[in-house]
Amino acid sequence: MSETPQARPSEGAFGAPPGAPQWSPQQPAHPAQVQQHQAYPPPPQGYPQPGPPQGYPQPGPPAYQQGYAGYAPPTAPFATSALVLLVMSVIAVLATGIIGIPSAVIAVLAWQLNARDLAASRKRTTTGWIVLAVNFAIAIPLLIWFYTWALSNR
Repeated sequence: MSETPQARPSEGAFGAPPGAPQWSPQQPAHPAQVQQHQAYPPPPQGYPQPGPPQGYPQPGPPAYQQGYAGYAPPTAPFATSALVLLVMSVIAVLATGIIGIPSAVIAVLAWQLNARDLAASRKRTTTGWIVLAVNFAIAIPLLIWFYTWALSNR
């Protein structure tokens, strides 16, 4: 909207030139402004700003996907017990040939599960230790009997 500049009484050293239209704060400068002001009243004070509805989560990816400097996503603690169970099971397999196989499989499964479900990983590790202990309790006397039988029947 272009408007012709109108002289104000305070402009210039001598005021408005003679014959220039006089400016008045009560009168609009252009007739179209009269219709515009009458057609659209100003919004009331305190008008609410548009935004997401209350009670819903804010849109956007989680913080760890946004790449903030210095922020690391939460990680599961290292499964030390599952690692020790795996090492003991492998040693038992190498020493006896049979005792540590089930507990080694359970240890590997528990170690893989550690990143997704920490409670289930701990429960599976405990199960692996119990299986290793039961295998030792049953298999060691059987292995001792087998070796003595094999040595006596030579």
